Amino acid sequence: MSESTVTEKIDLALANHADAKSALADIREARVGQLELLSLIRSAVASDWAIVFGSLDGVVTACNREAVGLFGGAITGRPIVDLIYHDEDREAHIAAFEAGVAECEPKYLANWNSYDARHRNGSKIEIEIRTLFYPGANGFAGESMAIIRRAS
Repeated sequence: MSESTVTEKIDLALANHADAKSALADIREARVGQLELLSLIRSAVASDWAIVFGSLDGVVTACNREAVGLFGGAITGRPIVDLIYHDEDREAHIAAFEAGVAECEPKYLANWNSYDARHRNGSKIEIEIRTLFYPGANGFAGESMAIIRRAS
């Protein structure tokens, strides 16, 4: 075996090792994200946090009773952006939602984001929100989920 063939094989083995190492790091990162999400959902279920599910077009499809109480009545069928975002921020949030859906892979926003939501009576509610997009069948995004709590 020539020296160049050995070098090529060593380079290939090192490259494959780096790819495998990178893939393992990606899997580890995804697993940590899943565990953080499960912990967040457990916290939401055990508290008075609102949980809201939305369709791909940004309409509330389901929610828990805490969400109904937070927003002052039934919210199923209402656009999520009407509940949460200021009028001046509306277009930016619609674009961000559409970008998240277009990625067609699970996406979890790990940080709480603060907004002034709207109660049914029109008053502002200071909230913090975390969002998850997750795929449906055949790799297409299926729904979004938001966990919402009052800002303190």
